[in-house]
Amino acid sequence: MLNFNQEWLVRKLACRVRELEEMELHLKRGDLTGMTRQEVDDFLRGQGAEAKITRDGYIQYKFLDKSTVMIRPNGEAIRTPAPKYGSDGRNINKGLRLDRDGSLLRTRDEFGNFIPDTHNTGEKLNE
Repeated sequence: MLNFNQEWLVRKLACRVRELEEMELHLKRGDLTGMTRQEVDDFLRGQGAEAKITRDGYIQYKFLDKSTVMIRPNGEAIRTPAPKYGSDGRNINKGLRLDRDGSLLRTRDEFGNFIPDTHNTGEKLNE
């Protein structure tokens, strides 16, 4: 039987392992620049994503961890991380974006203002 400190450490390590697995998954998704829509569809579905078309004409690829890749009608990609929740149950990473490598983009300055040109990854499909 584990004591409180040991249980806490096991939970903390398990959480860190999940974070590293998510980062690895994002890195595997790779840069979509220059791919055709069909290549992107095949690639992301091959990574386990389910696709749907939104009413605004975006293609949304949602993964098991609930992270998403959205393809705009103009071919730009938007990546959002899997939701993370604070101890109070609030989503603590809502509105954040990922770059083409799966790293978090800083989307707001220290005053909470949006930073221009951080809404998408800079990836653009070959139309």
